Amino acid sequence: MIGQFPAPEPYVTKDGSRIRELVHPLLSPGLGMSLAEAVVEAGGRTEAHFHTTFDEIYYCLEGAGVLHVNGQTRPFSPGAYHLMPKGSTHFLTATTTLRLLCVCCPAYTHEETIVL
Repeated sequence: MIGQFPAPEPYVTKDGSRIRELVHPLLSPGLGMSLAEAVVEAGGRTEAHFHTTFDEIYYCLEGAGVLHVNGQTRPFSPGAYHLMPKGSTHFLTATTTLRLLCVCCPAYTHEETIVL
């Protein structure tokens, strides 16, 4: 499977970030994972949340901020990545506009995302 922008229109997901699904079983049936580009505007943050059935990886492409996972914080800037196993409470705060990739395995679903 080869894809290229423009991908489907972005939408605001349950945690408040703006995402564009690049790879998802709804777009390509049979896949067991998803890949999305997410944007969190400067000065913004996502809602604290966790996922009940899937692990998630964040990989920072642009911007700067702080990633909060299970009560711990770490700087989040280009090249940084973090694996959040299912059940891990996490959110991002953006110092400058953040653009990141989100990989979920199995694929992301709103129903399995619990906002705190």
